[in-house]
Amino acid sequence: FHYTMSYPSWERMVDFAAEQGLAYLVLDANWYGPEFEQGSDPVKGDKARDVRKLIQYGKQKGVGIWLYLNDVGGRNYPLEETLKQYGAWGAAGVKYGFMAGDGEEKNTRTKSITEMCARYKLLVDFHDYPVHPYGQMRTWPNAVTREYCKAQLDGHEIFYPKTFVTSVFVNMIAGPIDMNNGMFDLRQGKTTRSDNNQEVPSTVVSEAARTLITFSGATIIPDIPEYYRKYPALLRFLSAQKMPWLESKTLDGEIGEYIVMMRQAEDGVFLVGAATNEESRTLRVRLSFLGKGDYEAEIVEDGENAHYLSNRETIKVSKKKVTRNEVLNIKLAPGGGACIRIGKEIKQ
Repeated sequence: FHYTMSYPSWERMVDFAAEQGLAYLVLDANWYGPEFEQGSDPVKGDKARDVRKLIQYGKQKGVGIWLYLNDVGGRNYPLEETLKQYGAWGAAGVKYGFMAGDGEEKNTRTKSITEMCARYKLLVDFHDYPVHPYGQMRTWPNAVTREYCKAQLDGHEIFYPKTFVTSVFVNMIAGPIDMNNGMFDLRQGKTTRSDNNQEVPSTVVSEAARTLITFSGATIIPDIPEYYRKYPALLRFLSAQKMPWLESKTLDGEIGEYIVMMRQAEDGVFLVGAATNEESRTLRVRLSFLGKGDYEAEIVEDGENAHYLSNRETIKVSKKKVTRNEVLNIKLAPGGGACIRIGKEIKQ
């Protein structure tokens, strides 16, 4: 199946989201026409009719639809009318991209757009060169995340492992961040993406771990269902990330070197993600965050001879009975990671 910005592709994505218990599908740029063209109408353009049909299909499946809106369309057409229309359609949120202006202008416009989105019951993700969070979520909880970084999806040329294990320590001080982690097509050579098909310098296990490590009110995973289904254990790890988190703890880490993050999902399952820079390392993960009693852990590590440049799509899966007194020795490949899912009973 060849994925395009079209209804058959979107429907296929919604079915996958419903199957995995994922809350949303985000329609990215160009659904209403070329995003930077002055005449692309964000309400009446191109595939607007298909989008309205998709929103209704998503409601039947329990999957909300987010709509991308470029700043060109946001300025050339009445913005509040556009957002009001998206709310009337039943959209779940808006991803607002490429906001123009200096810092002061962006702050003012960010506040205005957030308030309008709240008025029409829309979540909002400020994408592509936004201002960083500034406590806005305290008053406007619909502003769930923003891309105040060079996101991985469009920054392969600079987004190396050491970039990630620096960004998550620095950028997340300000608030939630949309980093586009979770790319699973990591073959040697060009990927399946038509708009940016560069190789991704990471391992598939690290990509899954990064989605947990990075805090975002809406975690954007960018690949197609077929690549997620190739790795059932990692897909189970992604699907287990049910927010709101009951608890989050950074278990270990050093800026620019490595990080180990634990988050407890809404249903009580404990998830641990670890990622390293370009160096391989073995980490000791203490499970003292668990409650009393016996648990089962599904552990996914990089496979033998895995490497972020040359052998990215290899994994090793194991299961183990554990208690809160346990210490797991986890091996990470160069540029690699580890994913651990722990519960009273871990199902396949």
